[in-house]
Amino acid sequence: MAKKVAVIGAGVMGHGIAQAFASSGFETTLIDKRPKALKTALGRIRDNLSTLVGLKVMGAGDAKSTLRRIATTTRLAEGVAGAVFIQETIPEDLRLKRNLFETLDEIGGEAILGSNAATIPIREIAAGMKARKRIIGAHWVSPPYLVRVVEVIPSRWTAPDVTQQTRAFLRRAGKVCVVCRDIPGKIILRIQFAMLNEAIHLLEIGAASAEDIDAAVRLSTGLKMSVFGPLKGTDFTSTHQNVLNGMTFLYNATGDKKYRPSRLLKNNVKSGRLGIWTGKGWYDYAEDYKTLARQRDRILIKAVAMLGQIGDLGQFGARKITSAPAGD
Repeated sequence: MAKKVAVIGAGVMGHGIAQAFASSGFETTLIDKRPKALKTALGRIRDNLSTLVGLKVMGAGDAKSTLRRIATTTRLAEGVAGAVFIQETIPEDLRLKRNLFETLDEIGGEAILGSNAATIPIREIAAGMKARKRIIGAHWVSPPYLVRVVEVIPSRWTAPDVTQQTRAFLRRAGKVCVVCRDIPGKIILRIQFAMLNEAIHLLEIGAASAEDIDAAVRLSTGLKMSVFGPLKGTDFTSTHQNVLNGMTFLYNATGDKKYRPSRLLKNNVKSGRLGIWTGKGWYDYAEDYKTLARQRDRILIKAVAMLGQIGDLGQFGARKITSAPAGD
């Protein structure tokens, strides 16, 4: 018998998470006190599945099976009954989340209680709860039925076996789990917002147009990050000495603390951990640069070819912008 999961909240994240669980074989109940929201969510799931079938990512039979595994209800107690994992996706409001988890504390049985909180520390949700050992952050990324990564955030009270079980549930749902300490913003938002705020600043001062800023990032840093991520990408792109020199230059030129080189980067340079060129950087490398670069290039060539096939997504759904606003 398939294990049951419950997803609370039928919004953009909730319906996609329910779809992801159901398509992976979980009997899934989507819960929302608004009947109209549940109806809308089911319509969106049908549209998503239709798109996946049309793109030959999923078979028609699998799409029908996914839909059959999704039940809906407006009654919280009915929806969570028998669930082994409960995922909340309600608005990012501590009071609302505390109220919900206080109720789940009473009616949730022995289920793991996962929160999709992106900015709120999990410890603030779990504090004082009898079930605090079973409360854990499980932060998905939109669209959750396509994006593979989920941040797993144990609080100071989360039991180690709960973290392990959560990772197992998410892996079964086809996700890659990244575990993060219970810090504000976790991993993804902190890096995403740091980049976003700088992009907005560049637009604000008239450094470039919105379309040129987006193109510069998605066709360079964005493309390479999809292969390696920022740390391993740095190991391959340049030596850590050059990175340190570049950050120091920007820090001196702008006075902006976000460019001040970290102590860890300076220590790497001092100890000779300069990247793939020395066989060690943020990672230790058993293979030489030539072998690993060939693997990187094979992935990048396929990615660039795919971008060429689908056209310029930079203009997707947007009117052309010809100039940046005047700066300060």
